[in-house]
Amino acid sequence: MRTRAFFFVTAILTACTGKAADLLRDAAIIASPEWTAPERQAAQDLRMYLREITGGEIPLVPAAKAPRIHVGLTKAARRLLPAVDLDALRPDEIIIQRVGGDLVLTGERPRGSVLAVYTFLEDMAGVRWWTSTERRVPHRADLALGNWNHRYAPPFRIRDLYYQDVTANPAFAVQLRLNGQYSHLPEEYGGPVRGLGGGHTYWQLLPQKEYFDSHPEYYAQFDGKRQRVTHPVKTELCLTNRDMRKELIRRASEWLRRNPKNHHVSVSQGDTFNYCECTACREFVKAHGTPADLVLDMVNQVADELRKEFPDVLVDTFAYQYSQAPPKTVKPRPNVLVRLCSIRANFALPLRSGANRSVIGKDLRGWSKLTRELGLWNYVANYRRSVFPLPNIRHQADDLRFFAENKVSWVFEQGENWTGKAGELVELRAWLLGHLLWNPYLDQEALIDEFLGGFYGPAAPHVGRYIDLLHDEMARHPEVNLQCYRSSTQEDWLSFPKLLEARECMLKAPQAVATDPKLSARVRRAGLSIDFLLLARPELSEAGKLLGAQEIPKLDFAALLDDSLALAKASGLERFAEGGGGGFEEMLRSNIRTPDGIPELCRGLKPKDYVIISNWDFELTNLKSQVFAQADPKASSGQSWRMPTTHKNWSVAYRFPFVTTTDTWLPYAAVRCDAVGAASGDAFEFGHYHSTRSGHVDIPAEKIAGKTFHYIPLKPIVPIPRMTLYLAPAKGNPTVPQVYVDRIVLIRQ
Repeated sequence: MRTRAFFFVTAILTACTGKAADLLRDAAIIASPEWTAPERQAAQDLRMYLREITGGEIPLVPAAKAPRIHVGLTKAARRLLPAVDLDALRPDEIIIQRVGGDLVLTGERPRGSVLAVYTFLEDMAGVRWWTSTERRVPHRADLALGNWNHRYAPPFRIRDLYYQDVTANPAFAVQLRLNGQYSHLPEEYGGPVRGLGGGHTYWQLLPQKEYFDSHPEYYAQFDGKRQRVTHPVKTELCLTNRDMRKELIRRASEWLRRNPKNHHVSVSQGDTFNYCECTACREFVKAHGTPADLVLDMVNQVADELRKEFPDVLVDTFAYQYSQAPPKTVKPRPNVLVRLCSIRANFALPLRSGANRSVIGKDLRGWSKLTRELGLWNYVANYRRSVFPLPNIRHQADDLRFFAENKVSWVFEQGENWTGKAGELVELRAWLLGHLLWNPYLDQEALIDEFLGGFYGPAAPHVGRYIDLLHDEMARHPEVNLQCYRSSTQEDWLSFPKLLEARECMLKAPQAVATDPKLSARVRRAGLSIDFLLLARPELSEAGKLLGAQEIPKLDFAALLDDSLALAKASGLERFAEGGGGGFEEMLRSNIRTPDGIPELCRGLKPKDYVIISNWDFELTNLKSQVFAQADPKASSGQSWRMPTTHKNWSVAYRFPFVTTTDTWLPYAAVRCDAVGAASGDAFEFGHYHSTRSGHVDIPAEKIAGKTFHYIPLKPIVPIPRMTLYLAPAKGNPTVPQVYVDRIVLIRQ
């Protein structure tokens, strides 16, 4: 546990104080007829903030005596900086330099001078923009020009960040010095580096609804036939088909003509794991080395043709899933931007770590040697449980340095833009990542300490302790793979006592700022994630009996859930997961719900000796197509799960949590079935499965036919983590059209 140093009031600006002759409150900003629109906006913003900081008037005039401030690539800047070739600046390069009584703030067009001004305001004047609506502006009448000689070009030419407070507020993106397409920078601030199509664009270029009926050969072949997909974003193409390529080029050209201000156009594979299985595609990969060779062969042809009409436009494509490994023989054209995706990584560890070598590190180094334009699509959130704690903060600077060392020019940090300010520490994450995208060599821990002190005030030590506790616990479990699509309630790395300890930090935080409504509101939001995790933990459910003795806090969990949901929605929460998170609220309510009635076979037993797995605890596969909610007066809750016998899938299942019991338990399934005439044959398969052990029993229809539920035993089991209990209908039994599941009961043996 490191010792954190928090700064609660203002930055120390002793380097910016000086003699009265060079105080900024006495300075004038020199207006220039050469200004571009972004340079004019930069000068106006500088004037506004300097007025607020110094209390001076700060005139904007064509000429003045010293001290003077020059903004933009003007003749004055060229005269004052004769040793600098201002026409050869790198992308977004900035210069902040004191020359006698003059201060020059300039940079590469179109947005370099804007970036220079905001760098000056933050690094040298002490302004902090914590979020789009929360800032700190120091009041310093003695703030001076200072003796600055600062020249800097960010290592990443394109810097993009996907948090709602950024994507919805371009002014905040400016303050974080972002410039990617999701920053939505206004033209008066230089505009973004625009990309046409975010990714997975095959469906946009060649929509199935327009082409599949007449040209099925354009699309990927799987299982021996050309396939339609149910979700457009999963569209895959037959990449060796020459006619498809010609049509794709034509469509991409039209797309760019309709959207002429874009800097790159996306020609990228579907969100799938497999490429076309036709003979030509498979033979191409066999002859050339990897699926990436196949993708690049097509993309290179597109890039060659588009370059003739659009010489300054890059064609971007993915190195993702099947195409992630670098090619063996086909190299990207100079106008191809390859965007490598880190989706397979263990995000508890640095991406350069040995554990991540095979899933991202090796591929990054390989692509770096092959392409002039390399991008990194990095995943920094949990897209299935976006409001749960995620201990991945500590190595963000190291990851970005790893990208810079391997000549990455485009970085997209995909956070979550659907949780508003209700996601875990999203304000810190956006601020931290924005600063590290601009300069990955900043001291990350100092940045975190500064944000916590500035944003949470006296509550900062408690929030810092919360962050450190979670990261320390994660570090104690190197065996855990912290993937970015994770449904787990984190019991594999965060014990229940440690969860309560982390929550205690967030309970103490509001007490430290109880007299400050603004800080109290920030701290309450920060505590939402640990409360949501607590409410989801199996220790609170019936399954908690399988986890050994746990001290459960005496809380009104239903009230805590209602309060947490209300605060989350008031904080801008749109959904709980990337795909919507449907059922998350219901899952939380179910987890803390008391079972409906005690079954007869549990009468006389102590509560610790039986576990009731209610029908709301089940994992349901193919809901509304293979399993359906059924109003059922005989079911314990008034609802059962109905499955037609047209399939034999495990559509109703229960997966054990991170159990610690070594006891033997006997599972019973409460089931029934409809019958046509005299029921015969089997109605159900009831079983348990784990990669190390499995077993099942077949349930005869005659035992369970009718409207009453019957408790049918499996064989005794010793539950282990991730073991599944499942119920599947017996497919094709003509005497049993429908089967029904109420619940499962386990009795200690």
